[in-house]
Amino acid sequence: MARAQAVLVKWPLSNEDVFLSLRSTAADDDGKFQFAGLAPGEYRILAVVPESVEKLDEPHVLEQLLSRADRVTLTAGVTENLALRVTDTGH
Repeated sequence: MARAQAVLVKWPLSNEDVFLSLRSTAADDDGKFQFAGLAPGEYRILAVVPESVEKLDEPHVLEQLLSRADRVTLTAGVTENLALRVTDTGH
């Protein structure tokens, strides 16, 4: 989806604030996005409709979405291509 927001979080979450480990980027007009320079390891990734991006800051919204997010394990030197379902926060 064009302009959807892709959200990526290192997994498992640390005891620190979840927003400290969050990375996000907007998809381009073709619905493609890219994260570069990620450390190897496990991540949770999801995409939300552009209209819902602001709702990610509301209490518990991001945590609930992450519980249903796609899992990806990154290996050093390997590029991953993913197709994500775009989620609406439903609020």
